[in-house]
Amino acid sequence: MTLTNIMADARYKATGSNADTSFADADIKRSINTYLHQVNQIAIQAGGKTLPFGEIVKINTVAGQNEYLLTDTDINLLRTNNVFVKSKTAKSYVQSKPIDVKEIADPEDFTPSTPRHYFLEDSLFIFYSADILECTSGILIYCQTDITELSADADLPQIPEFIVQYVSLGAEADYTHANSLFSKEDRARSQMLALEPMIKTHYARRSDIIPKLLNNFRRPK
Repeated sequence: MTLTNIMADARYKATGSNADTSFADADIKRSINTYLHQVNQIAIQAGGKTLPFGEIVKINTVAGQNEYLLTDTDINLLRTNNVFVKSKTAKSYVQSKPIDVKEIADPEDFTPSTPRHYFLEDSLFIFYSADILECTSGILIYCQTDITELSADADLPQIPEFIVQYVSLGAEADYTHANSLFSKEDRARSQMLALEPMIKTHYARRSDIIPKLLNNFRRPK
């Protein structure tokens, strides 16, 4: 379902006609993107491993370097799922395990046999003996980011139909509130509340899917 379809559905819910221009396109788009952000937050709270607006951040590795600035990636990480680093020995990606910075007595002398990492402010710190391969995209971070808002009519959000309904209902609730149609607003928000447990369950139960490009991963023992 494209942005055009979602807008038509929201307009019909709000006004009773998908041709009613009293609900302006700019206002519908604003509402749709507002509730996509809300879906993103619900999914993060659900704690599942696969999320609706996930990204793979790729960072070039440098010999002897442990700190990598995330600001250089131009992506706002809301939550990280997995971190992988390319090994010199295996010539493949190895999964890194998170570690509490307080467990590291001396970062200059911390050389674990399997990759370990932590995040601090705008940086990723990663440690892996001397086995990190200096290369392009030597580090991969699977993460949840801010959504890319829908703007073009043909934009296609990668979300299930029942979540599209949640977003359309949100747009209806905004329109009816702005026009003092409070009983219709209450009904729309009640339907949204009924859908929220389904959204949480959907993302809480999704498995951690590893893309085909990383079939040669080694996971730490």
